[in-house]
Amino acid sequence: PSDLMVPTFTNKAADEIKERLSFFTEIDDSALIGTFHSVALTLLRTRLDLTDSGYTRDFTVITPEEELELALALMVKEGLTIKYKNRLKKRLENPDGKDLGDDFPRLLSLLSTEKKRLNKMTFSDLIFHATTLSDTTDYRPLHIIIDEVQDTDHEQLSMIDAYFKRGFTNLFAVGDQNQVIYSFRGSIFNVFTTLRNRYQAKELSLSVNY
Repeated sequence: PSDLMVPTFTNKAADEIKERLSFFTEIDDSALIGTFHSVALTLLRTRLDLTDSGYTRDFTVITPEEELELALALMVKEGLTIKYKNRLKKRLENPDGKDLGDDFPRLLSLLSTEKKRLNKMTFSDLIFHATTLSDTTDYRPLHIIIDEVQDTDHEQLSMIDAYFKRGFTNLFAVGDQNQVIYSFRGSIFNVFTTLRNRYQAKELSLSVNY
C-alpha cells in the first residue's frame, strides 16, 4: 500500500478499493487511498513539511460556509467593497474567475493570512498545499491510479503531476468521457487528450460493459 497513490471522487469508491486490497495486505490510515481531498490531507498530515507554509500538522479543515463567514468578517473589519455579495461563496470556490474590479483580490490575500493564523484549511487549500509542498518530501509513489479521471479538474491533475514527475512512477487512469458529472466544478473536458500528450499515455478502449 505504501507504493500506491489512489485518488478517487467518492468515499464509497475508496472504501471498496480498500476492502478489496485488504484481502491481500493490511491497509492502515496512512495509505493514500481515498478522495483527492483525503489523499491530500494524509500527505499533509504525515509526509510533507509544513514548516514554511504557515500551517502546523494539527490544522483543521473548514467547509465553504465557514470560509465564507471568515471572509464576511474580514470585509467588515477592513471596510472592503465586494460586488454581488450573494455570489461571494462561489467566487471563493473559484477565485480565478472574472475580475469584477472590486476588493476581491485584497480579500483573498487577507483571507489566506487569516486562515494561516487560525491554522485552518479549506478543501481547495488541501489540494493546493499538497501540490506546492511536494518537494518537501522524499515520498515517491510507485503507482498512481486515478478512478473516474474524467472528473479531474486542473488543480487535481496538477497534484498528480507533482508526484508523478518525481520519477519512477507509473500512471494508470480509468474514465469515461461520456460520464462527466463534475464539469460544473471545472473538470478538464479533454483530460484524455491531456493524459496522452503529457504522459505519452497508451489508451485502451473498453467498449463493452461487463
